[in-house]
Amino acid sequence: MCCDIYGEEGKADEPFSVFEAMWMEFPAPFHAGDLADAPTGGVWEPFVLTDISTWDLERIRQELPPTVYSEGFLFFRNKQLARCREFGCGDTMARGYTMGISSQDTIPYLYRDDFPFCNYWELEYYPKPLSGARRLLRPVSNYLKGNHDIELLVNTYSVLLQRVIWETQRSALQYVYTNEALSDAGLPEADAGK
Repeated sequence: MCCDIYGEEGKADEPFSVFEAMWMEFPAPFHAGDLADAPTGGVWEPFVLTDISTWDLERIRQELPPTVYSEGFLFFRNKQLARCREFGCGDTMARGYTMGISSQDTIPYLYRDDFPFCNYWELEYYPKPLSGARRLLRPVSNYLKGNHDIELLVNTYSVLLQRVIWETQRSALQYVYTNEALSDAGLPEADAGK
């Protein structure tokens, strides 16, 4: 059975390329604050979901604290949705917070990004425990879900960030020095890291 779809000038197109410009809204079980990834779509790192391209302004207002979006963003989103619903488009992406690492590989930072290289229907709940710098996503997730207030977000993020930096530095020191030398130098926690 042949699955080729013939486009202009009788050339065979990829079977699913005809769907790229179509607008399809599928129900998704996800909410703002969910930890997600999309391994089949190329997103192997976890991220904290903030929104999906099919969410309109009412859904965004329902899902997110008002500090996360602007009225300009909501206006643009509704215009974009109207255009996609009328003419079709392939903007079926998710947006969220993820982690980056500084150029010195020691200080992680949080940033918000679009994940256009995956479709929102490829999202999965992130199934693994968060470790290392990824632990910084947990307080963000709890804040966006409404489980914690901004004060707890800032305080837990700060403490976790310091802990991640300490663990990275400790690991670097343990690569160069023995645990005995580090303990003698006043870092008795060095033994706990191995």
